[in-house]
Amino acid sequence: MELTFNNKANVLSAQLLTTHDHSPIYVITTETSLWGRTYTYLRDVNPAFHAGSLQPQRHNRNANSASGKKGGAKKGKGGAEAIGEKAQSQAYQTSLSPPSYRVGRHQGTIVGMINWKNKTMDVGGQRRKLVEVRRKEGGGWGVGLMQWSKEKVKGLGMCFGLAEKEKKAVNEGEVVEQENAWETKEKHRWSASTDNTEGDALGGADNDGTRDFWARRKRRLWQWASDRTEYCIEHEDEGWRISTTTSPRRTTGIFIVPYRPKLFGPMRPVTLKLTREALVKDEVFLILALVYEETMRGDRNVSL
Repeated sequence: MELTFNNKANVLSAQLLTTHDHSPIYVITTETSLWGRTYTYLRDVNPAFHAGSLQPQRHNRNANSASGKKGGAKKGKGGAEAIGEKAQSQAYQTSLSPPSYRVGRHQGTIVGMINWKNKTMDVGGQRRKLVEVRRKEGGGWGVGLMQWSKEKVKGLGMCFGLAEKEKKAVNEGEVVEQENAWETKEKHRWSASTDNTEGDALGGADNDGTRDFWARRKRRLWQWASDRTEYCIEHEDEGWRISTTTSPRRTTGIFIVPYRPKLFGPMRPVTLKLTREALVKDEVFLILALVYEETMRGDRNVSL
């Protein structure tokens, strides 16, 4: 599934449109107060239902207005209300007109919500705190540092509780062997990440988890419940990448948010792509998670 936002880079107030006919599927609205954001709502919009429900209102309004002027029967002549020919033709043309995909801010069913004050998230009527569904990868600083490979620790000349013999410089042959092994590993990682395998329509498998410590600190793990899939959301360049945490790690979605201004041509809209694997149970949850992460990233950039 591929969706685009119709409000440039504002993810807090926009309609999520399909790419094939630009019809809205979801509507995101945000309420604010004097002290900042309060609630962000995600509404499910059914174009066929809402477009059809708007037409009878127009039909009744035109019919009533026409019947009251020329088409309606006067008192004392027939004793009954009748709709004139003009009102009937207008109502018939209105029923044949193509449905309008424009929806209001408060139309649709609320399927998700973020409470910014209490730091909670609602999905499908269930409410959980953000600390229960969102955490950092690697735990604390000590755990993240110890996850570094021994090769990187040797190359930087650092010591994190390693034996004294491991801190000594290796000979020239071992250095060449390590460099060759590292190049082979990097080539394999990049070839795996660019390989478009079956079941992964967004860029192939993720890397094998050998990124440096600072990249790990930017990752956020989201899991709605213990029986649901855990996702890793990481910011890369002009967007976010969603991948599963189980081995083998696969990319299940990307969220492109262009922020660099362009001199010529329009900017690309905010685009969301999700695979079928992510659409089964966690579609609403992932949309809210991406909106939260992008909003927090924008707040950090403004504070700097």
